Amino acid sequence: GDLERGIAEMQAAIRLHPDFPEAHQALGMAYTEQGDFETAMMHLKRALAVHPNLTVVRNHLGRLYLAQGRLDEAIQTFRALVEQAPDIAEARHNLAIAYARQGRQALAIEQFEEALRLRADFLAARIDQATVFLEMGRPQEAIDTLRHALAAVSRESSRGAEAELVEVRYRLGIAHQMASRPQDAIQELQAVLGAQPAHPGAHARLGTLYYQTRQFDRAWMHARQAESLGLPVAELLAALGRV
Repeated sequence: GDLERGIAEMQAAIRLHPDFPEAHQALGMAYTEQGDFETAMMHLKRALAVHPNLTVVRNHLGRLYLAQGRLDEAIQTFRALVEQAPDIAEARHNLAIAYARQGRQALAIEQFEEALRLRADFLAARIDQATVFLEMGRPQEAIDTLRHALAAVSRESSRGAEAELVEVRYRLGIAHQMASRPQDAIQELQAVLGAQPAHPGAHARLGTLYYQTRQFDRAWMHARQAESLGLPVAELLAALGRV
């Protein structure tokens, strides 16, 4: 009800002042919340046409393109934002994500580095950078990046810190697995389950790691648990059935 009233008020303001950028910005945010991305983008573009220096609006427009998989438009929008405001770490981060989704990992890494230069405590940028390193088959660089993230999140005491810690440790487990360090991977993934016992990905990867290290009873237990949590592990179960 409040959202719809707000939309009605902003529409009334625009009828009186069609080039009122703050009203178009507010409508863009409101329609985004309603899931009407096309109408949201129309208002965000109108706000930028009147006031091109609204960095928050340009960033939000780029995120809407990104959410719809319109990567060329997202990149164009974020590049314009970076040129306009080169010291906004979030703009660099979003541009990096767009590059990564387009398969341009080297450009993504450059933008992640810039984001982290601007904001060393930017945890999401570190995690996403590590993910790109893994996609590039560079697990050691992912491990180094995630260790920085682990040190940072371990110092936090917020309610969200536990979920962030789980995410970092899970990706560390993946990186160690890719780097052929099964015991380090097992240690990280067991830590994930200590905090979040129903983590399907951790169970599945532990099932594989225990299978590879010939600890078949443990492998079977984790594979079954992953399956019960909805993760398909048919190949692993079939391999264990042949042991």
